[in-house]
Amino acid sequence: MFFKSIEQAIISNPVLISLLTFFIGLAAGHWLALGRDKRVEFNSAARPIRAWLISLASNPTPHYTRPTEIEFDIFIQKLPFWKREGFRAACEEQDSAREQQGFRDSAGGASYKDRKPIINAIHKCLPYTLLQ
Repeated sequence: MFFKSIEQAIISNPVLISLLTFFIGLAAGHWLALGRDKRVEFNSAARPIRAWLISLASNPTPHYTRPTEIEFDIFIQKLPFWKREGFRAACEEQDSAREQQGFRDSAGGASYKDRKPIINAIHKCLPYTLLQ
């Protein structure tokens, strides 16, 4: 049987319609599953960084437990390439603000002169860690 056009072949053949819709659904489902998996990976990498930033923003202290370099590296790898440099710059600004504001009191305890620049720098890092 020779069809004059592809449209006529598709309309007159229900098996072809079934196969076509099956493959379209398969491709769409695969694409959505990949997106979900990427979001799960990003969220699991962002959680320790975000928790650290939020706790530091609420109470900036020189006595903090920073996430490991491996956690930072994994998180940066999960960021889109156009956001990586911005996150690194925001983290460097935060480290710089903490160094500039840090001092030792007469008893030898570490503290910060002014917490405002540190909190502002932390708030520049937080948008990069929003869960998806």
